[in-house]
Amino acid sequence: MIKSMTAFARVSSGPINWEIKSVNHRFLDLSFRIPENIKTIEKELISKLQSNFSRGKFECSLKIDENTYLPKLTLNKALLRKINELKNEVKTETGIENSGDILSVLRWPDMIEFERDSQNLQNEAIDSFTNAIEEIKGMREIEGREISKILKTKLSEIEGLTKQIRKEVPKIQDAMEMKLRSKLEELKIQVDPGRYEQELVFLIQKMDIQEEIDRLEAHTKEVARNIDLSEPVGRKLDFLMQELNREANTISSKSHALFTSSSAVDLKVLIEQMREQIQNIE
Repeated sequence: MIKSMTAFARVSSGPINWEIKSVNHRFLDLSFRIPENIKTIEKELISKLQSNFSRGKFECSLKIDENTYLPKLTLNKALLRKINELKNEVKTETGIENSGDILSVLRWPDMIEFERDSQNLQNEAIDSFTNAIEEIKGMREIEGREISKILKTKLSEIEGLTKQIRKEVPKIQDAMEMKLRSKLEELKIQVDPGRYEQELVFLIQKMDIQEEIDRLEAHTKEVARNIDLSEPVGRKLDFLMQELNREANTISSKSHALFTSSSAVDLKVLIEQMREQIQNIE
């Protein structure tokens, strides 16, 4: 099953808030915005994306909610002991008795030390990122199924046009022979039968589109086969669109019949519509 490269996921867990956006790109292009205090996890996050995706431009943004990310508070005991020694020294020197209060001591600069549990935060960020990846994969698969339906519909129309063109080939050749005979009769030119047959064969070969029709059918079968594969097929489908377009252009340039020329234009329109959809396929 084909997968789209376009998706978006937003995952929140505790203080962790991930936003991941994926859009089409020729290769796998990754960018991250992560707070410096847990920047070390980026390598692992890159590895996770590389193991799950082959193409797409990913923008990954992590925000930490400071209101829910509460630090561990510890008392600066060394500073507290020093303040207590100074208090006793003041008491000895002045005779002033002052027990003070606990809150005033806690308000002393650097008395309370803040400690963040960075390892736990990193683990939570990685777990949430993994969940976001699963959301991205799900969205890419859903959109891929929709693209697949569109491609199959367009491909069916191309196959129908190709069959109609093939049916017209004998009529075109007969019309070409009749036109040539009519022209010779109009000009009242006597032509050697052998030379006439030779020239007629040359014209038919020059304007023959059977080979192009055969290749069109072969390419459409290959497109249909690739649409149902589980592996990434975007690049191959894009190449097949180029091949289909080349055959449609050749049919258009070779054919002098109105129906075939018109059908070739319709083919090119359908191929371009498919190519636009394929630009979003992984």
